[in-house]
Amino acid sequence: MSEIKLKRYEGNQSFEGDKRTYMPYILEWKCSKCGHQNQQDFGDDYISYPPLGTPFDYEYLYCGECEHEEKPIKLQISMELILVSSKQREDEQ
Repeated sequence: MSEIKLKRYEGNQSFEGDKRTYMPYILEWKCSKCGHQNQQDFGDDYISYPPLGTPFDYEYLYCGECEHEEKPIKLQISMELILVSSKQREDEQ
């Protein structure tokens, strides 16, 4: 398989993880059989029950032109928790 690119959307970058996880990313690859350029939009096509913080096999790379199925690739979803403000609200003091 040729080079695979993962691009993040501009704009709304939120996602919600559960049974059907939609994310602001597009996976692009070239078919190893016919050379057709393909893409998988995770904003439209969900990942089912993805583990968080652990690599997992993603097996759904199909060529839309010749219907060739590529070998699975490894993906990992990471999450970050960031302290935005350390000030307490006045009613909490």
